[in-house]
Amino acid sequence: MNFSRTLEWESSVTEPEELAKLEKAKKSIKIGMIVTALIVASTIVATSIALLVDAQGKFAICNDPWNFLDVALVLIIGYGLYRNSCLASIVLFLYYVLTRINIALETSSMGFIPMIIILIFLGNAIDGTWQYHKLRMIHDESYRSISYPKRVFNFIKPLLIAFLFVTLLLIGFISLIAFNVIPGSRTIGPDDLSQEVADSLIQKQILSQSDSVLLYFTPDFFSFTENGVLFTENNIIEFTTNDEIVSVQTCNHLELSKVEPIFDENNQPIAINLVCNNKENIHLDFKDDIDSYKIFYSVLADITNKRDLDK
Repeated sequence: MNFSRTLEWESSVTEPEELAKLEKAKKSIKIGMIVTALIVASTIVATSIALLVDAQGKFAICNDPWNFLDVALVLIIGYGLYRNSCLASIVLFLYYVLTRINIALETSSMGFIPMIIILIFLGNAIDGTWQYHKLRMIHDESYRSISYPKRVFNFIKPLLIAFLFVTLLLIGFISLIAFNVIPGSRTIGPDDLSQEVADSLIQKQILSQSDSVLLYFTPDFFSFTENGVLFTENNIIEFTTNDEIVSVQTCNHLELSKVEPIFDENNQPIAINLVCNNKENIHLDFKDDIDSYKIFYSVLADITNKRDLDK
């Protein structure tokens, strides 16, 4: 939006009724921007604290670095609102509704009153942008001369910028994982395993309700409950998902006969072969995650070593 042109056409609004509508529209847009800024700030603070303390339970939804992508998207849609984009104000309203529904499904808590208050302000911002452009169509001749397709493009331009920006962020994030700057694989303990993940493992019949996870290795950042290795109180479990079919291999601690390390051509440990009940072999691949390999090899070797000592 050309600032000098805006001032010129706004100064041509002299009728008290139209002037009141213009001021009300600008005020509604400004309040919508403030609310957007508060949403962004609260998301950044909540996510940062949740990641710092590794929040679980109802707050586990904040314990997700992907929330920062939401922040980036809301910021740029908010910039569209700053540019008085009607479409940006509508998308912002709908996006907030969808995020609140997602939070409600994840936490069984809606936060109904704050949500209604925010939606009222964002709804007023939608009305503000439409009233603003309606008045500009009347008083700005150069704006009226802009073709309809170009005017539509001007409305959606902030959203196109947002889409491009988020896409670039996503590509960068995936690249950091691919080059292992951000580890894609990891091993977590029982305190870091959310109830949602545990319920998902039970639902997929990977984990029994009577068993408890002590260690959980996931090789893929994007498919947390699709592939992995579990060390539980009673079993060692390796599971993979292919075309939505889950394949599970289980070895009870009492049946574990031998733990064999597997090395690559550079003599680096990459996997463990378990001999279960003296005949069945289970291959545990740790995807070059040496730290996870060391953790699992240590606890698995302890089982066989303790049994040998008992003999």
